Amino acid sequence: SSATIDGNRKAASLKRPFTLNVRNEALNDGSMALFQREGYACAFIEAWMQRNLLAPLPSVEKRHRVLTWTPDNEPLFYNAYLNAFRERQRDGSTPMGAAEWMGEHDGDPNFRPDLSFVAMEAEMPVGFVTTGTMNVADLGKRVGWISQVGSDPAWRGRGVAASLIVAVMEEFRSEGFDSLGLHVNVNNPGAIRVYDRLGFRHVGKRARFCKTLP
Repeated sequence: SSATIDGNRKAASLKRPFTLNVRNEALNDGSMALFQREGYACAFIEAWMQRNLLAPLPSVEKRHRVLTWTPDNEPLFYNAYLNAFRERQRDGSTPMGAAEWMGEHDGDPNFRPDLSFVAMEAEMPVGFVTTGTMNVADLGKRVGWISQVGSDPAWRGRGVAASLIVAVMEEFRSEGFDSLGLHVNVNNPGAIRVYDRLGFRHVGKRARFCKTLP
């Protein structure tokens, strides 16, 4: 687009070297081709998936004690986050620190701590989900939103994440929301299969592109 080309021109006047990052919230074949032609590398692609809450909800077995997000429970959520995404630490990425991660949620005006849950096995957190609301301009309404969801690798395949997501569905529907959305990385087929089984459908993609200017 002309905005991308104009951005390149403005970036050319800045002190180098530096990396220019561009986020595209409505990725399609045309925009992908444009960024590639302009020399950008794709850093990630996420699918936007959405669930119709007016359709029948799935039935799942709820095996774990579930706690909601409170100031006292925040550390449990953070530990669940670390455990769920610890594989990322092997690829060189760094997990967020506790204060930053918890503060990012507490500082978000759209965060719903009352609809964010952590699953407990005895005194150990084995999965979590954090939620909020999002204004979707294309739909002309606010929808429920899953910000993050994950389970401890040792507990995957046992329905922990699915039961938390269904609990979120039930709560948002009880408040009159008719849609629940989320973003998921396209290179995470295991998570996508779970969302497919729970009735989520693909509605779009977003991506981030980067270009290092020497």
